[in-house]
Amino acid sequence: EKLKRDFLARPELKALAGDMWESLSVFIEQDAKAPNSMIRAHLANMFVEVGRHLAGDAQIRADMNQGFVIALSSFVESQKSGVSKFIADQVKRWDLAQLTRLIEMNIGRDLQYIRFNGMVIGGIAGVVLHTAERLFLVD
Repeated sequence: EKLKRDFLARPELKALAGDMWESLSVFIEQDAKAPNSMIRAHLANMFVEVGRHLAGDAQIRADMNQGFVIALSSFVESQKSGVSKFIADQVKRWDLAQLTRLIEMNIGRDLQYIRFNGMVIGGIAGVVLHTAERLFLVD
């Protein structure tokens, strides 16, 4: 046991481990940037194989889905008040011009369609009410 402790405490071993780690870090960084990255290819193959396995095993997929639902529901529950506060703070900061621009950018043409439908439906409702008034309230 003392021999092991003495061996691991040697500065040469610490320096060697540091050099190996540095060399590995440089290799990973350079390989990740390369267009024909070995690591990227290996990871892609690994994910394809995992996908094939999952595609063929309905029970594992069901178990994973159940695990995701449990994990995400507890995460959402723990973050609910923070998300609500964040959204409320964001909405409070909007000015009317920003809000109008945001609605028009996200709804766009549908907004014109909604306005037109509102006008048509309102007009039809007005004609129906006017006609009903004339028919039933004849002097």
